[in-house]
Amino acid sequence: MKGNNRAKVGQFRSLVEPGVLPCTHIGHGVRVVLDWDYHRLAHAANQVIVDLTADYPRAARLYTSLLTDPQTLASWDLTDYMAVERLGYNDHGQMHAQVVAANALRLLDLLQTAGVTPAVIDSGAGTPEDAFVVVLAAALLHDIGTQVAREGHEAYSVMLAQPVLARLLPDLYPDPVQAQVLTGFILAGAGHAGGGCRRCGRWCRYDPGPGPGGLRPG
Repeated sequence: MKGNNRAKVGQFRSLVEPGVLPCTHIGHGVRVVLDWDYHRLAHAANQVIVDLTADYPRAARLYTSLLTDPQTLASWDLTDYMAVERLGYNDHGQMHAQVVAANALRLLDLLQTAGVTPAVIDSGAGTPEDAFVVVLAAALLHDIGTQVAREGHEAYSVMLAQPVLARLLPDLYPDPVQAQVLTGFILAGAGHAGGGCRRCGRWCRYDPGPGPGGLRPG
C-alpha cells in the first residue's frame, strides 16, 4: 500500500469542518495506521447515522455522547491497535463501528417501514425511538472486546460495554428500570455471537446452549 494512501489516525484532525462535530478518528493513547479510505467511508456513515437519528433525539444524543466519551474513544483505538497493528486484520475500531451502525440503522428503518415490529417494541420495553437507541449502541460497541482478545471478543464486548452504558444511559432514561431493560437489549446485540449446533449449524436438540434471544429450542 502506497505511503500517501496511509496516514496516522492522529493526522485526521485536519479534516474537521466548521460547524461539524470534531473528527474523533484520532489517536487516543495508541498509534494506529489505517488507509484513508476507512476515514472517508466512516464520514459517509456518520452522515447516514445523523440523518436517520434526526427524528429520534435520544438516539442522536447517545451518538454524540459516545463520540465524545474518552473511555469509548480509547476502547475503539485500542481495539484497532490490537486488530490492525498486532493481528494484521482490517479496521475494527470507531470507523468500522460507524459503518456497521449506519447499515444497522438502515436495516431497522427498512424493517419498521415494512411493518416489522422490533423486539424492543413487541416486548413492551420501548418505542421506535428506543429501538434506534438499542441498535445504534449495540452496533457502535459490538467489537470493543477485541482489545482484550479476538477469540471470544463478543463476550468481552459485553463486559466492556456495560460500564459505558451505565454511565451514559441514565441521562437519557431517568427510570432505572427502563434503563436496565434497554441495557439488556443493547448488550444482547453487542454480544453478536454466532451459534448453533456443531453438526448442522442451526439451533437443535443436539446443542446444549441457548438459542437466539436466550431461548432454548423446544
